[in-house]
Amino acid sequence: MSDPIQTPSTTPRDTAVQCRRATTPIDIDGTGGWEHADVVYDFASHWLPDVRGASGRTRARLLWDDDHLYFLAELIDEELISSSSEDGARLWLGDVFELFFKPAADAPGYYEFQVNPAGARLNMYIPERSRDAYDRWRSSRPFAWRTAVRRTDDGWAVAGAIPWSDFTPTGGAPRRGDVWRFALCRYDYSTGQPPVLTSSAPLQRADFHRYEDWGDLRFVD
Repeated sequence: MSDPIQTPSTTPRDTAVQCRRATTPIDIDGTGGWEHADVVYDFASHWLPDVRGASGRTRARLLWDDDHLYFLAELIDEELISSSSEDGARLWLGDVFELFFKPAADAPGYYEFQVNPAGARLNMYIPERSRDAYDRWRSSRPFAWRTAVRRTDDGWAVAGAIPWSDFTPTGGAPRRGDVWRFALCRYDYSTGQPPVLTSSAPLQRADFHRYEDWGDLRFVD
């Protein structure tokens, strides 16, 4: 997790991803119910001149209903490396999938959720961006989200259900037509190599907290 810092951006906003309403109950331990969800697949190191990261190595989907925000991520990974099996640890020191959400464009507060291949989780509401966000906010409030991690033939996958109560500090559930800023991100480690960082957002620096560069997530039926 890079240090969050405040800097301006001249990057054009990314095309909005449609977060559609779930048409059937989502069982995060299963695989059904995701057929009509938009697929987010263009993860890359957008800040590098050669834009490291191949499209398709990470595929993610988002859905919502009256109770939860759901996510599913499928990650191609030849070597799974987890830094910890304990919730709340510095999970970005190993393979990890991260989700960032900023409900209000005119308020500084945003959320960070992390899951690693061992099933460990990290969650934070960050009221204001700061370099010591982890130390200040990782234990500041309880979260009730659920996740399910499984191994796949070519890597790992994680599904989750985040109740709207986890977003209480910024008003809870969105309404139809609301737009949040968001980024889906990944650390991919290999033994003896520096980690490859990729994001769905066109970040201008290797800093997942640059919400100026995040894309739009539009909640639709």
